[in-house]
Amino acid sequence: MNRVFVGLLSLVLCTTLGISTAFAVQVVVNPGNNPSMSNLQAAPSTSTSSTSPTVVPNTSTSAAIEPASSSYPAPPQGIQWGWQGAVLFQLNSAKLEQQYIPMLQTLAATLARYPDVNIIITGHTDNTGDLAYNRKLSEQRVASIVNFFSKQGVLPRRVVSQAVGEQRPTSSNACADDRKRNRRADLAFFPQGYPPEQAQLVDGETTPQQGECEAQRQMLEQVK
Repeated sequence: MNRVFVGLLSLVLCTTLGISTAFAVQVVVNPGNNPSMSNLQAAPSTSTSSTSPTVVPNTSTSAAIEPASSSYPAPPQGIQWGWQGAVLFQLNSAKLEQQYIPMLQTLAATLARYPDVNIIITGHTDNTGDLAYNRKLSEQRVASIVNFFSKQGVLPRRVVSQAVGEQRPTSSNACADDRKRNRRADLAFFPQGYPPEQAQLVDGETTPQQGECEAQRQMLEQVK
């Protein structure tokens, strides 16, 4: 009888306060302590194991889910988490151009100085060619930078690679100047033991921001 009364009282309180009886709670647990809860988010690990960081893309579209960087600790002095720069490539090429070598050397030196800093490299292409070809080309562009870092002494476990092909362009592919900006690899720092921010893949064509040359062309059309 007491259980029925408590249950009815709880229901009345929820209804009165406008609280839904259907709700979800995000719990941070250690999956090792409870195998049945392995699908929940694990607490950030500070392990310095030689195993490469495990990356599982977030496919949810819920606006309530915070980005991975929201849980990052404060970076070392003089360092910022996130985007550090981009390497651009020629059409149908994965060759590193000399102008980007100093930037890559600086990033490699930073990784050597700060062992708790890792890097994610995300390869991109423009939309010339088919999806399969562009995905492969973006993988080759990432590999070029990974190989460079390896020669600079950066351990493989410090580097996370991602290739997205023509998805997630930085500008419109409507004209040559904008396509050039899409033939790139982005580089970003993230803390050891935490997941990096990843470019989320989408189904079908993306809708990039308007590129510079496209905007200029539209302005000229308005003047005429």
